Parts: sequence; structure tokens; C-alpha cells
Amino acid sequence: MYVFNAQTGALVAQLSDPNSQYYGEFGYFVAIIGNDVVVGGNGNAYTFDAQTGTLIAIQQSPNSQDSESAGYSIATSGDIVVVGAPSANVSSDAYAGNANVSNATTGALIANLRSPNLQYFGNFGEAVAASGNFVVVSAPGETVGGNSSAGRAYAFDAQTGALVATLASASPEYNGNFGFSLAISGSVAVVGAPGETVDGEAYAGRAYIFDVTPTAGSSTLSAAIVGSNSTSWLSVGAVVAVIAIVAGGLVLGARRRRPRLLNPANTRA
Repeated sequence: MYVFNAQTGALVAQLSDPNSQYYGEFGYFVAIIGNDVVVGGNGNAYTFDAQTGTLIAIQQSPNSQDSESAGYSIATSGDIVVVGAPSANVSSDAYAGNANVSNATTGALIANLRSPNLQYFGNFGEAVAASGNFVVVSAPGETVGGNSSAGRAYAFDAQTGALVATLASASPEYNGNFGFSLAISGSVAVVGAPGETVDGEAYAGRAYIFDVTPTAGSSTLSAAIVGSNSTSWLSVGAVVAVIAIVAGGLVLGARRRRPRLLNPANTRA
């Protein structure tokens, strides 16, 4: 993992996994918090001083498991770090997933988050986002209304871990993968559903905008966005949405992402 000067391109620091291991995937996900950088992999997340490369803290899963994918997704806000572990087994549900909220500088655990709708292969923690008092965690593998992998996302209080709102697609469908990507700024959350069908085009995808301000455990859907040139999966392949909220505006893009382990029962002939 390397840190560069954004203006000159000069190498500032080279970061290494303090617990280097085979297939550790250190650097799979990174985030910046002030003058520090948080680096995730298949196990833990680590906070480093971005200038010196000095290790500051370790965000360690309180329920460490083989192949739980802790550090597969990371978000930062203020002094907190949110680390997703979408492949973690929870109770008797394999790959139900969880997410941990920790202090960025001490590594102290603030909250262990779990889906209110624990499911086999729900993959809660696939994507995480944080802003101010809110943490949003997605579970794109969850079944909604009988639709496998329609997906949900959940907003939590960043300090207490209390559930604030449940977010769901206005058009849940099989393999819609609502929550495969997400972002939040203030109380405005944007959730991608790259597998949803639009105008008959399979996997054209949508993005949904919500206000997650607490309203009796629900949320307000503000808008649903589709691409101006909806294209089916035949030409897009394994492309999924990438969402960011920057400078008061919304940025939607697409990128290819390494395939994850999918629910083996979630297939059709």
C-alpha cells in the first residue's frame, strides 16, 4: 500500500500489513480520515499516519472468523471508522455479515452492527458509509418480498448503534442487489441497485436517494435515478454502480469489481 503526494506524485509512505498473511488482501479498501489513512483487508482494518506510515490503531473484529472479509468495505467520518465484514457468520446464518464501528485513533469498539433481518447469505456489510451521526450498511443479498438478493440497507446511529431507518428498493426484484454500493452526506443517503431491470433491460440498474432522518424507523424516498442510456447485462457484464456525494452534488459511475461469493441457491436455469 502506497501513499503519494497528490500534487507532485512523490512517494510519501509505504504501508505494510502488521499481520501479513497469505491472501490477506491488505489494501483492498482504503479511506482517509484527517491526516490518517485507514487500510482494510481480509481480516482487520488499520489506521496509519499518512505522512510517516506509523501504525496508530487496529480496528479488529470482535468476532474474528476465517474468511469473514472484515475490511472488505470501510467508511470514515469524524473520529469513527466503519468496517464491513459481509462474509461473517452470525448465529446460524452463514454469510449473514456484520459491521463494526470503532474509534479511529484508539481502535476501541463503539458498536457491532447486525442486520435486523438476519439471513443466510444476506452479506450485511457489503458496503458501508458514514456521515456525522449516521452510519449506513447494506445487505444486498437479503431476500425482500420473496425476491432473492433484492437487498436492503440500514441506517444506524453512529454512536449508539441504534437502528434509525430501513431502506429498500421501490421495485424489489430477484438479484436487484439493492445496496451493492452506497454513499451518505448529512442525512441524504444514495443506494445503488445495479441488478434491477429498467425498461425491460436486465441489470440496467437504478440508484435511490433517501432522507434517513429518523421517522419511526422508516425513511423518505426522495428520488429514483436511472441511466440516460439503460443497457442490459449482455454488454455491461460485471459492472456495478459506484456512488459518491461530493461538493453538494451526486456522482454516479460504474466500475468492474472482483466477483464475490454468491448465494449458491440464488441461481436460475
